[in-house]
Amino acid sequence: MTKAEVAIPEAAGLPAVQDMSDMYEPTTDVQSPSIYLMQGLSSAVKEQLAKAGDVCLMLGSDDTSPVHLIGGDSGADYFDAAILRRQVSYAIIDGADFTWLADLAAFNTERDAGSRDAWKVHRYIIAIPSVDAMLPARLMLTKTGGQSVAKALNSLIDRAAVDHKLAQVRFSVGVKTNRAGQQYHAFKVGATKLPDEDLAIAQAMQVEVQRTANQWRTENDAPTGPAVDQPSF
Repeated sequence: MTKAEVAIPEAAGLPAVQDMSDMYEPTTDVQSPSIYLMQGLSSAVKEQLAKAGDVCLMLGSDDTSPVHLIGGDSGADYFDAAILRRQVSYAIIDGADFTWLADLAAFNTERDAGSRDAWKVHRYIIAIPSVDAMLPARLMLTKTGGQSVAKALNSLIDRAAVDHKLAQVRFSVGVKTNRAGQQYHAFKVGATKLPDEDLAIAQAMQVEVQRTANQWRTENDAPTGPAVDQPSF
């Protein structure tokens, strides 16, 4: 694995996040996990903690206690979630190293110069109430495979926003082939309906996420509303 922000309409219930990595500060002993889709060279696959195509909640790529959402001991081939927040950033990506760009203009400059390592990075905060009723998870989508998934996911978010609702999404995994003929695993997303109890939990999480984001902005003298091109991460 997901530096500038874009404004998200208030109607979507998804204002831009000032700093998603610090959403739960100053409670530093509580970490929000990230969602990892395993590929053949993923650390957890090499350590035989998961198989390619599995989806896990982990505190980092070197976490030795992954919680399976798809595959593994979960026995599941999908999971359902609500999208609480989204953000677009830009980065130069070299392997696992990210050099964050200041804004869209910097990204376009890199692209115009012919850089193949400059990418949009789509980041989301997601509630999965059936797995964790207290903390949401983070999801990052980037590079070629991630861009198409992000486009589909953002479409679901925008459609839900018309009715001022959270997007309720079913995640599953499929296999794709890149231009070099290599196969890789990618998310597939579609609309679903969470049980009423799970949706209520997701809505409560969103309120807490908003409170924490506003607190961060206040402490860092940052705008309290949706931000445009504010630095992040």
